Amino acid sequence: MNTDKSKLTAFSGNAKLSAWAKNSVAGAANAGILQGTPNNKIAPSSKATRVEAVVMLNRFLQYIS
Repeated sequence: MNTDKSKLTAFSGNAKLSAWAKNSVAGAANAGILQGTPNNKIAPSSKATRVEAVVMLNRFLQYIS
């Protein structure tokens, strides 16, 4: 999985990501699993809704197949 962090700079709120999570979030963003909100934000301290979780799981399943 590509963990290049340059894609994280496109998201507002990326400065709030914990250092230990940046590689994983970058990998998920680079794989297309995590795409942020329509206004290009990520909210690392917010909980994902059920719909957001299902969408990310679906994208993950598409990524691994």
